[in-house]
Amino acid sequence: MESNPIFIVGMPASGKSTFGRALARRLGRRFVDLDAYIENRFHTTVRALFADRGERAFRRLEALMLREVGEFEDVVVATGGGAPCHSDNMEYMRSRGLTVWLEAGEERLMQRIRQRPRPLALYLFTRDKDVEKKVLGSVSFGGGCVNDTVLHLATCHMPFGGVGESGMGGYHGPWSFRTFSHEKSILKRWAKPDIALRYAPFRGKMGKLKKLI
Repeated sequence: MESNPIFIVGMPASGKSTFGRALARRLGRRFVDLDAYIENRFHTTVRALFADRGERAFRRLEALMLREVGEFEDVVVATGGGAPCHSDNMEYMRSRGLTVWLEAGEERLMQRIRQRPRPLALYLFTRDKDVEKKVLGSVSFGGGCVNDTVLHLATCHMPFGGVGESGMGGYHGPWSFRTFSHEKSILKRWAKPDIALRYAPFRGKMGKLKKLI
């Protein structure tokens, strides 16, 4: 067990990378941030992989990379926030080494998430209606699920897309048409009569305009 990997899991912005680096230094182990490892392997950002390949393809890729770093010896791995929720990753990590859940308080998580670029998706697991209302109302993100993952991507009755750095617009059904279409705006009026007050020179016209108002 001493050479088996240690996996750090937790909510996004819970401090997995910071804690993982400190733990690796303390134990004399190599530290691997899974998201950074993926970016180095594919020479692009996780955000770009999400946008170019879609979440399903990214999660398959993430699972493969998790199993690749899981074969390293004497390593501490900080996973992405969503990694334990997909592709039997949690079962793999438990069978391969030691899994550590890093917990952070609700207010601290909310503060850290709001300081980051707006995410493509947010998955909230809670039975507390007040927490649900608070998170959905105060965090900006493209779309997501409550007590589930990915299914918002599968339905054609909801738009799927990002906000800010995670993307613009949405697709599925009519939203795809609206995103990739341009509505040409035209205002048409009669050529006559016209109001001379609209045009220069304006000297002496302000008094007349005030009377009309």
